[in-house]
Amino acid sequence: MSRPCWPLMVALAVPVAAAAFPPVPKPKDKGTAKDLPKALQGTWEVVKVERGSGKTGLPKGYVLRMTIDGQKLTQITLIKGKEGRSSVQTFVVDTKQLPASFEVTYTAGKAREMKIRGILTVEGDRMVWAYASGEGARPTKIDAELGAMQHRFTFKRVKP
Repeated sequence: MSRPCWPLMVALAVPVAAAAFPPVPKPKDKGTAKDLPKALQGTWEVVKVERGSGKTGLPKGYVLRMTIDGQKLTQITLIKGKEGRSSVQTFVVDTKQLPASFEVTYTAGKAREMKIRGILTVEGDRMVWAYASGEGARPTKIDAELGAMQHRFTFKRVKP
C-alpha cells in the first residue's frame, strides 16, 4: 500500500471501530434527596432488628409496622393477631445531608416529648433506620457498628 492511502484507511476505520462498541449506559437513578419524603410514605414492616447491646430480633409472634403520612408516624403492633396502634407521632426528615436524618417526637402518653434521632435510607421497597434511643449519639453511617443505645431496623414496604 502506498503512503497516501493511510489517512483514508484511518478515516474509514475510526467510525467502524466506534460503531462496534455501543455507548456505556447511564447509571440508574436512585432518586434524589428531594424525592425521599415521597418515597417514605406508606406502611412499612420491620424485617430485621439490630441493637448495640447485641440483642436482635423481635419477640416471637410480634409484628411491628409503621405508617408514615406526611409528617405523621403511627406504630402498629400485631401481637398474636391482635392489633394495637400508638398515638400519632411527629416525624421530621432532613434531606440536606446523606444519609438523610430524621427525628421522631412522641406526642402522648408517658413518652410525651421523648425524641429519637437517626439516619435513614430508602431503596425501592426497603428502608433502613439507624437511630439512638434516649440520650444516645445519633449514628453517622447507616451500616456502621452500633454503639450503646443505638439500633438499626430494616423495613420492607407493605403493599396495599
